[in-house]
Amino acid sequence: MEVPILGRRADLVGSRGRTVTAIEMKMHRWAEALRQAIAYQLGADHVWVAMPLAAASRAYRQRWIFEAEGVGLLAVDDRGRVRGPIHAAPSPRLLPFLREKVLERCRSEPFFIESPG
Repeated sequence: MEVPILGRRADLVGSRGRTVTAIEMKMHRWAEALRQAIAYQLGADHVWVAMPLAAASRAYRQRWIFEAEGVGLLAVDDRGRVRGPIHAAPSPRLLPFLREKVLERCRSEPFFIESPG
């Protein structure tokens, strides 16, 4: 389920307690994915970009941009294994009231499953 965050739609949103994580998934175009992920930082505690391994390898060459923005990078190989070469930092842009709205929206959707913890 895509979840709206300030007019944009994150591809995947999950929560544990009051912590929200958003993931933007792209097959290519890491710069576009990064811009979207930065916007999600307003409503999510941690934000990641997920891409196929080859595309993530190209994005990793620009890791300093991901690290400077606090956005993590996930690489998914052909067997579905996920690697996290760049870890997401706590969002420097988080607006707690917006995170609460995201949590409310997620919990009102029929497909939402909260992670225990």
